[in-house]
Amino acid sequence: MEDSLQRVFSIIIAVIIFFLLPLYIAFEKKDDISYSLALKITTNFANDVKNKGYLTLDMYNKFINDLAVSDNAYDITLEHVAKKYNPVIYSYTDDTYKEIAATFDYNLYKNQYQNDKVIKDSYGNTYGNLVLAYELSEERYTGDQIIRMLEEAREKEESLNGADITDVNEYSRIDISDISLISGLYKIDDVSSPTGKSIVYPMNKGDQFTVIIRNTNTTIASVLFSTLTFGADTGNNMKVYINYGGTIQNESYRYSSIDM
Repeated sequence: MEDSLQRVFSIIIAVIIFFLLPLYIAFEKKDDISYSLALKITTNFANDVKNKGYLTLDMYNKFINDLAVSDNAYDITLEHVAKKYNPVIYSYTDDTYKEIAATFDYNLYKNQYQNDKVIKDSYGNTYGNLVLAYELSEERYTGDQIIRMLEEAREKEESLNGADITDVNEYSRIDISDISLISGLYKIDDVSSPTGKSIVYPMNKGDQFTVIIRNTNTTIASVLFSTLTFGADTGNNMKVYINYGGTIQNESYRYSSIDM
């Protein structure tokens, strides 16, 4: 009986060493190759967006198709952090302009600032020593917002039989209440597009653009690892996680043939 158990145990060890382990190493190497390929595709896509300063549906769809070559399914997250400069009016405590007493929205108090040179608030308080300045804020836009806007704009254009895109506000089907910073889309000459034109989502120099991808499928290497460890794997099957992006470097859509 003891000899039989030893033989069974020896066979299991032999199968693991001579079959499962080499197979796991081979598929683990395949996952490494998939990661390297996905990293190259993602960095190329993000760098293309950063260097151009815009994103089109064709660019995004090409990115999706290129990732499919790695034989993995991915969850893709895009984020655009737009820097917005808001005009404000500072009221200083005295004419040394060292200490700020109050800050006012320029759009609300523009007339008082320009005409009266003093501001009276709703409580009757009067503020002088006014200086016009700009405050920097950030607004974040998700990939869902960006792609939805581009898709809706393309659908609207097709319904108008190719009429020029003008202002986004003219598109009743596009809800831009959550994308208030963007007043319009651009339509530029694009030799890579089948129509020779592309509707673009514009970004400005200094904005941040980020791409995050993670695989959602369970790879064969993960299954084999779970087998080799007799189910001791914690269930983390993520083999590809890439977070890449940077600062927008250009606004090339401004220097193309543009229909606005």
